[in-house]
Amino acid sequence: MNVLAPTLLVAIFLASSNAVCSQVSNVVLSSNYSLSWSEASNPNNCTINNYVVEVLDTEDSTIFQVQTVTNILHYNFNFLDMCKSYSFNVHALTSEFVLGPADSYSATTEPLDSANLTLAYVELDENEGSDDAIEISWDLASDEASRCVTSYRVVYWDERNNAQEDFVTSKSFAFEEEAACRNYTVQVSAIIGNPNIEGPRLTTEFPGHSKVPEVPTSIDVSTTPDSVTMIWKVESYETNLCTMLALNVRTLGAPNDETDLRVLITDDVLRPDVIVTLTGLSPNTVYTSYVNAENEAGTSKEVTVIFQTDDIE
Repeated sequence: MNVLAPTLLVAIFLASSNAVCSQVSNVVLSSNYSLSWSEASNPNNCTINNYVVEVLDTEDSTIFQVQTVTNILHYNFNFLDMCKSYSFNVHALTSEFVLGPADSYSATTEPLDSANLTLAYVELDENEGSDDAIEISWDLASDEASRCVTSYRVVYWDERNNAQEDFVTSKSFAFEEEAACRNYTVQVSAIIGNPNIEGPRLTTEFPGHSKVPEVPTSIDVSTTPDSVTMIWKVESYETNLCTMLALNVRTLGAPNDETDLRVLITDDVLRPDVIVTLTGLSPNTVYTSYVNAENEAGTSKEVTVIFQTDDIE
């Protein structure tokens, strides 16, 4: 706000023979910051020369004043701050510089329009929270407008879910991810409760967190004298959308070309079970395999499988 330099209002009260004009009335501040009032009544020997308006900024405890000519019963205070409390005292001032009694009015200025509620940005807080949550923060383009906001509307969705809506009073929000590697769209807008005004909605897209897969689950292990066939289930697509790449099997004591196997996975929404077959094993022998799943984010923890090949009949 451009604060006018305070001026000293000097009211010279003359002898009692000089009439004091009556008090003005109906002082009111409009939504566009125009202060208006009704004309003070004029005794025969009272001539109004000006109207004097004193303005008190109750938050900053500053006072300034303006004057209008006789026939102007309003003043546009478009330089006032939004959503701030002010008190106004309006006097009639006679041609003899006699100041009449004031009519007072207090009000909180409104936001001029929803454009003042424009958001400057919505960003992802990558260093905050857990890997299972999306945390975002934002700010208004106008610092002044922050006083006006009563809440923020946050709408978010991913490519598979319907939009969800929340209202918060802070400039941050977090929501749990339904699955890793999903892409999320977030829409934020500022709201003033009284009067009911919503600012422009700012829409931003964020990638979800990537996450290594859960350990694979052994479905079946079947052996012959010289081989083993394992069937493995990997984490479902619904809980982790990160692209699945391979199943890694490390078997102690297996032939050299079977010691470390990387079974490639062609990923899709079904994620069928992975079949692994090791051959060239010795009969009636105990082997230990260490198995993990690999996706674009990394590898899971290993799961251990101990099996024994069949004896030769």
